[in-house]
Amino acid sequence: SFLKRYSIRFHPEFRYMEDSYFNSICTELGEGGTISIPMYIWINNPLSITRIEGGSFHVDWLNTFTHGIYLSVKFLEEHGVTNIQHLPNTLKYIEKNMQNNTLSDSVQKELEYIAQVSQNEEV
Repeated sequence: SFLKRYSIRFHPEFRYMEDSYFNSICTELGEGGTISIPMYIWINNPLSITRIEGGSFHVDWLNTFTHGIYLSVKFLEEHGVTNIQHLPNTLKYIEKNMQNNTLSDSVQKELEYIAQVSQNEEV
């Protein structure tokens, strides 16, 4: 199967936002086919373990999301992917959300790496 061929698994480091890492890899390694039925449904659950009363995130979600994208980029590079299509839009999403959130120093370095990879691909 597709997941076995590439040894794709949810990363053991993530207890939440694990889908960002997983979906990033699957999207890029997928063979461009389409499926006519829903395969993934995300629900904004205000009672989720990642939320506080009122529905806001109580976890440091942007650091976790960005770190997951960094790890997915490394995984894809190890599998020979040289043009990661979603990076420009993913970077815009991260930068937009940095207006209200701060990245740790280590994740900031990972973001710089992601940006470098994205720029190399746009050339």
